[in-house]
Amino acid sequence: MIPKQDAALAAEFEPASREAWLTLVAKVLRGADFQKQLVSATADALAVQPLSTRADAVVGATAVGRSGWYAGGWDVRQRHVEPDPQAANKAILEDLEGGATSVLLQIEAPGQPGLADDAATFATALRGALVKGAAIALDARENAFDAAGSLIETWRAAGLGENERRGAFNYDPLGVLAETGTLTHSVQRACEIAAKLAADTRTMSHLTALLADGRPYHEAGGSEAQELAAML
Repeated sequence: MIPKQDAALAAEFEPASREAWLTLVAKVLRGADFQKQLVSATADALAVQPLSTRADAVVGATAVGRSGWYAGGWDVRQRHVEPDPQAANKAILEDLEGGATSVLLQIEAPGQPGLADDAATFATALRGALVKGAAIALDARENAFDAAGSLIETWRAAGLGENERRGAFNYDPLGVLAETGTLTHSVQRACEIAAKLAADTRTMSHLTALLADGRPYHEAGGSEAQELAAML
Protein backbone atom coordinates (compact mmCIF):
# COMPACT_ATOMS: atom_id res chain seq x y z
CA MET A 1 0.00 0.00 0.00
CA ILE A 2 1.32 3.45 -0.95
CA PRO A 3 1.45 5.92 2.01
CA LYS A 4 -1.04 8.77 1.67
CA GLN A 5 1.64 11.45 1.41
CA ASP A 6 3.41 9.55 -1.38
CA ALA A 7 0.12 8.97 -3.24
CA ALA A 8 -0.67 12.68 -3.07
CA LEU A 9 2.78 13.54 -4.46
CA ALA A 10 2.49 10.97 -7.24
CA ALA A 11 -0.86 12.40 -8.28
CA GLU A 12 0.88 15.62 -9.31
CA PHE A 13 2.74 13.81 -12.11
CA GLU A 14 1.42 12.26 -15.30
CA PRO A 15 1.40 8.43 -15.30
CA ALA A 16 4.62 6.99 -16.69
CA SER A 17 4.30 5.53 -20.18
CA ARG A 18 6.57 3.75 -22.61
CA GLU A 19 5.93 6.45 -25.19
CA ALA A 20 7.18 9.17 -22.84
CA TRP A 21 10.24 7.09 -22.05
CA LEU A 22 10.98 6.56 -25.74
CA THR A 23 10.74 10.32 -26.33
CA LEU A 24 13.40 10.91 -23.66
CA VAL A 25 15.57 8.10 -25.07
CA ALA A 26 15.37 9.60 -28.56
CA LYS A 27 16.77 12.87 -27.22
CA VAL A 28 19.75 11.06 -25.72
CA LEU A 29 20.39 8.89 -28.80
CA ARG A 30 20.31 11.91 -31.15
CA GLY A 31 19.39 9.85 -34.17
CA ALA A 32 21.43 6.74 -33.32
CA ASP A 33 19.79 3.37 -33.94
CA PHE A 34 17.79 2.21 -30.90
CA GLN A 35 18.29 -1.51 -31.64
CA LYS A 36 22.05 -1.22 -32.08
CA GLN A 37 22.63 1.04 -29.10
CA LEU A 38 20.28 -0.32 -26.44
CA VAL A 39 19.17 -3.85 -27.36
CA SER A 40 21.74 -6.50 -26.44
CA ALA A 41 21.79 -10.20 -27.23
CA THR A 42 22.62 -13.33 -25.25
CA ALA A 43 25.02 -16.00 -26.49
CA ASP A 44 21.93 -17.76 -27.86
CA ALA A 45 20.94 -14.66 -29.88
CA LEU A 46 18.00 -13.84 -27.62
CA ALA A 47 17.25 -10.11 -27.55
CA VAL A 48 17.46 -8.35 -24.18
CA GLN A 49 15.42 -5.16 -24.20
CA PRO A 50 16.61 -2.15 -22.16
CA LEU A 51 13.22 -1.75 -20.47
CA SER A 52 10.55 -4.27 -19.50
CA THR A 53 7.17 -3.52 -17.96
CA ARG A 54 4.10 -5.48 -16.90
CA ALA A 55 2.88 -5.21 -20.48
CA ASP A 56 5.77 -7.46 -21.54
CA ALA A 57 4.78 -10.28 -19.21
CA VAL A 58 4.28 -13.64 -20.88
CA VAL A 59 0.66 -14.80 -20.77
CA GLY A 60 0.30 -17.61 -18.25
CA ALA A 61 3.62 -16.93 -16.51
CA THR A 62 3.52 -16.84 -12.73
CA ALA A 63 5.63 -14.87 -10.33
CA VAL A 64 8.32 -16.73 -8.40
CA GLY A 65 7.20 -17.44 -4.85
CA ARG A 66 8.98 -15.36 -2.25
CA SER A 67 10.07 -16.60 1.12
CA GLY A 68 7.58 -16.11 3.93
CA TRP A 69 10.27 -16.63 6.54
CA TYR A 70 11.16 -12.97 6.90
CA ALA A 71 9.34 -9.67 6.61
CA GLY A 72 9.32 -8.63 2.97
CA GLY A 73 10.55 -12.04 1.87
CA TRP A 74 14.24 -11.06 1.98
CA ASP A 75 16.88 -13.48 3.23
CA VAL A 76 20.47 -12.36 3.85
CA ARG A 77 22.52 -15.57 3.85
CA GLN A 78 26.17 -15.64 4.94
CA ARG A 79 28.54 -18.48 4.00
CA HIS A 80 30.79 -19.90 6.73
CA VAL A 81 33.79 -22.05 5.81
CA GLU A 82 35.53 -22.18 9.22
CA PRO A 83 36.28 -25.85 10.10
CA ASP A 84 36.59 -25.15 13.83
CA PRO A 85 33.04 -25.25 15.29
CA GLN A 86 33.75 -22.81 18.13
CA ALA A 87 35.29 -20.26 15.77
CA ALA A 88 32.39 -20.83 13.37
CA ASN A 89 29.90 -20.23 16.17
CA LYS A 90 31.47 -16.90 17.06
CA ALA A 91 31.41 -15.76 13.44
CA ILE A 92 27.83 -16.95 12.93
CA LEU A 93 26.51 -15.08 15.95
CA GLU A 94 28.35 -11.92 14.87
CA ASP A 95 26.77 -12.11 11.42
CA LEU A 96 23.29 -12.66 12.82
CA GLU A 97 23.73 -9.69 15.13
CA GLY A 98 24.90 -7.69 12.12
CA GLY A 99 21.75 -8.34 10.09
CA ALA A 100 22.16 -11.73 8.43
CA THR A 101 18.98 -13.82 8.55
CA SER A 102 20.39 -17.19 7.60
CA VAL A 103 23.60 -19.19 7.55
CA LEU A 104 25.23 -21.32 4.85
CA LEU A 105 27.53 -23.90 6.40
CA GLN A 106 30.27 -25.25 4.15
CA ILE A 107 30.72 -28.90 5.08
CA GLU A 108 33.81 -31.02 4.60
CA ALA A 109 33.44 -33.12 1.45
CA PRO A 110 35.63 -34.50 -1.34
CA GLY A 111 37.55 -31.54 -2.74
CA GLN A 112 36.11 -29.11 -0.22
CA PRO A 113 37.16 -28.05 3.31
CA GLY A 114 34.64 -27.15 5.99
CA LEU A 115 32.91 -28.32 9.15
CA ALA A 116 32.64 -31.99 9.99
CA ASP A 117 29.14 -33.30 9.32
CA ASP A 118 28.40 -34.85 12.75
CA ALA A 119 25.68 -33.58 15.08
CA ALA A 120 28.08 -32.68 17.89
CA THR A 121 29.98 -30.32 15.60
CA PHE A 122 26.73 -28.77 14.37
CA ALA A 123 25.48 -28.30 17.93
CA THR A 124 28.62 -26.34 18.82
CA ALA A 125 28.70 -24.28 15.63
CA LEU A 126 25.00 -23.38 15.86
CA ARG A 127 24.80 -22.75 19.61
CA GLY A 128 22.59 -19.68 20.09
CA ALA A 129 21.82 -19.36 16.37
CA LEU A 130 18.75 -21.61 16.30
CA VAL A 131 16.92 -19.68 19.00
CA LYS A 132 17.26 -16.57 16.83
CA GLY A 133 15.11 -18.24 14.16
CA ALA A 134 17.94 -18.33 11.63
CA ALA A 135 17.60 -20.56 8.60
CA ILE A 136 20.45 -23.05 8.22
CA ALA A 137 21.59 -24.06 4.75
CA LEU A 138 24.24 -26.60 3.82
CA ASP A 139 26.90 -26.83 1.14
CA ALA A 140 27.98 -30.42 1.68
CA ARG A 141 28.33 -31.70 -1.88
CA GLU A 142 28.17 -35.51 -1.78
CA ASN A 143 27.89 -35.55 2.01
CA ALA A 144 24.59 -33.68 2.00
CA PHE A 145 22.54 -36.71 3.09
CA ASP A 146 24.67 -37.35 6.19
CA ALA A 147 24.92 -33.63 6.96
CA ALA A 148 21.15 -33.29 6.64
CA GLY A 149 20.65 -36.08 9.16
CA SER A 150 22.99 -34.35 11.60
CA LEU A 151 21.24 -31.03 11.14
CA ILE A 152 17.84 -32.63 11.76
CA GLU A 153 19.26 -34.21 14.92
CA THR A 154 20.54 -30.78 16.02
CA TRP A 155 17.14 -29.18 15.41
CA ARG A 156 15.43 -31.99 17.30
CA ALA A 157 17.78 -31.60 20.28
CA ALA A 158 17.02 -27.88 20.31
CA GLY A 159 13.31 -28.67 20.58
CA LEU A 160 12.39 -27.36 17.12
CA GLY A 161 9.42 -29.10 15.54
CA GLU A 162 9.21 -29.92 11.85
CA ASN A 163 7.51 -26.64 10.90
CA GLU A 164 9.95 -24.59 12.97
CA ARG A 165 12.99 -25.81 11.05
CA ARG A 166 14.10 -23.39 8.37
CA GLY A 167 16.79 -23.99 5.83
CA ALA A 168 18.05 -25.91 2.82
CA PHE A 169 20.01 -29.14 2.44
CA ASN A 170 21.05 -28.20 -1.12
CA TYR A 171 21.70 -31.73 -2.36
CA ASP A 172 22.71 -31.50 -6.03
CA PRO A 173 24.58 -34.66 -7.10
CA LEU A 174 24.42 -33.91 -10.82
CA GLY A 175 25.83 -30.44 -10.18
CA VAL A 176 28.65 -31.97 -8.14
CA LEU A 177 29.36 -34.42 -10.95
CA ALA A 178 29.42 -31.58 -13.49
CA GLU A 179 31.78 -29.54 -11.33
CA THR A 180 34.19 -32.22 -10.09
CA GLY A 181 33.84 -34.98 -12.69
CA THR A 182 33.32 -37.69 -10.10
CA LEU A 183 30.87 -39.06 -7.55
CA THR A 184 31.40 -41.54 -4.72
CA HIS A 185 28.15 -43.31 -5.65
CA SER A 186 26.87 -44.14 -9.10
CA VAL A 187 24.64 -41.50 -10.69
CA GLN A 188 21.63 -43.80 -10.24
CA ARG A 189 22.38 -44.28 -6.53
CA ALA A 190 22.99 -40.55 -6.04
CA CYS A 191 19.60 -39.78 -7.61
CA GLU A 192 17.95 -42.40 -5.37
CA ILE A 193 19.49 -40.64 -2.34
CA ALA A 194 18.17 -37.31 -3.64
CA ALA A 195 14.69 -38.74 -4.00
CA LYS A 196 14.75 -40.19 -0.48
CA LEU A 197 15.98 -36.91 0.99
CA ALA A 198 13.19 -35.02 -0.76
CA ALA A 199 10.59 -37.54 0.42
CA ASP A 200 11.85 -37.54 4.01
CA THR A 201 11.58 -33.75 4.29
CA ARG A 202 8.17 -33.19 2.68
CA THR A 203 6.58 -32.59 6.07
CA MET A 204 9.04 -29.78 6.87
CA SER A 205 7.28 -26.85 5.23
CA HIS A 206 10.11 -24.31 5.56
CA LEU A 207 12.86 -26.57 4.27
CA THR A 208 14.13 -27.44 0.80
CA ALA A 209 16.05 -30.65 0.16
CA LEU A 210 17.43 -30.28 -3.36
CA LEU A 211 19.29 -27.61 -5.32
CA ALA A 212 19.35 -26.80 -9.02
CA ASP A 213 22.52 -24.74 -9.39
CA GLY A 214 23.53 -23.23 -12.71
CA ARG A 215 27.01 -22.15 -11.63
CA PRO A 216 28.95 -25.26 -12.80
CA TYR A 217 27.55 -24.87 -16.31
CA HIS A 218 27.97 -21.09 -16.39
CA GLU A 219 31.56 -21.35 -15.17
CA ALA A 220 32.26 -23.97 -17.82
CA GLY A 221 31.26 -21.47 -20.52
CA GLY A 222 27.65 -22.46 -21.07
CA SER A 223 25.25 -19.93 -22.57
CA GLU A 224 22.15 -18.73 -20.73
CA ALA A 225 19.92 -21.25 -22.50
CA GLN A 226 22.38 -24.09 -21.92
CA GLU A 227 22.61 -23.18 -18.23
CA LEU A 228 18.82 -23.22 -17.88
CA ALA A 229 18.59 -26.51 -19.76
CA ALA A 230 21.17 -28.18 -17.53
CA MET A 231 19.38 -26.96 -14.40
CA LEU A 232 16.06 -28.29 -15.65
